Amino acid sequence: MVHKGKVSTILDGGKFVTATPYSGGTVTAPLTVPFFLIGALPVSTPIAYVAFEDNTGVVLSRMDGDWNHTLQAVVIDISAVVVDGVCMVSCGGTADINASIEGGVCTIKCGSPAGAFDATVVDGVCVVKCNNAATI
Repeated sequence: MVHKGKVSTILDGGKFVTATPYSGGTVTAPLTVPFFLIGALPVSTPIAYVAFEDNTGVVLSRMDGDWNHTLQAVVIDISAVVVDGVCMVSCGGTADINASIEGGVCTIKCGSPAGAFDATVVDGVCVVKCNNAATI
């Protein structure tokens, strides 16, 4: 069952908290805080949480939906040109990758660890998509 309460103590640098339920009752056993809420749950913050019979549990969210983190964009400098029917892809200016086009699709990896890119030649232009999502 999902419960609503307030943070009562912060433990282990914010990786765990205990909560006092609004419905009354005793303070919970330590609840695991998800990585995206670490540092964002001061004492008295209203939270939604799940507590299990084995004295474990997890914080699901802040009830006000707030947090103190900024999302950072990852920018990858990728350029692609078609040379003799082949996509020539440069990743961050550090490595050129020749991606031959077979069946109109190829997979390209830049750096390590790397994301996958699909590259196709469309009307003589090399179109590169990051993880099949947005066109770069």
